[in-house]
Amino acid sequence: MNYLKEINAFYDQLELNPLSSSGIALWHTLMHINNKAGWKEQFTVAASVLCMKSGLKEGTFKKARNELKQKNYIDFMSRKGNQSAIYIINSNLSSNNDRSSSHNSIGSSDHSDSHNGSALVKQKRNETETKHNELASARVYQQAQKYFLNLSAKDQDLLDSYIDDLGGELVLEAMDRAQQNGARLKYAAGIMNDWYRKGITDMDAVRRDDEKFESYKQQRQSQPKTANGMPDYDPQFDGF
Repeated sequence: MNYLKEINAFYDQLELNPLSSSGIALWHTLMHINNKAGWKEQFTVAASVLCMKSGLKEGTFKKARNELKQKNYIDFMSRKGNQSAIYIINSNLSSNNDRSSSHNSIGSSDHSDSHNGSALVKQKRNETETKHNELASARVYQQAQKYFLNLSAKDQDLLDSYIDDLGGELVLEAMDRAQQNGARLKYAAGIMNDWYRKGITDMDAVRRDDEKFESYKQQRQSQPKTANGMPDYDPQFDGF
């Protein structure tokens, strides 16, 4: 199995066969585990391990697993006692090619019916927007689990809130900065709250804010020192 090609095909498949953010997170976890196992056709893994690595609670995990099976992303078979379930990851490559051909046929027939064509465009736009939001959440969860290990339900709600307010890219950037400083999710939340307070919504604005802060630090260092050795306070600067 080609890991990169499967991931690309997986995201293409989501356009017509969308998943919840929990389903996406669980699929990535299963792919990660099977990769470490050497890409076996069938493999076993404990539910507790999947919950820990995906950051999902038991109830959410079971719903996500059933969703993946119902939508043909995976198959699994539960076993009696304390034995782990057996999992099979279905390849997304062949099904993605089939859908591409089907999509082209649909596009051709829509030329004869403008009303249906408009409805299809609207539907696709909504699906794309939903997919974008779900993918942003999944990528944030995956990175948060890598940096901060287990995520509580409160942590996930916090991340969802900032994804809505700032977008997935800025949430990932804030978590990167926290990880680089050896800090926890609370530190990243402080960065995101600061950006939200300043109305920052994209990386260009983040870079401008960083430049402003560096300029402020240089200005402070060049100011005359007070009796206690600290620079005089500049009341005109209230950016931080």
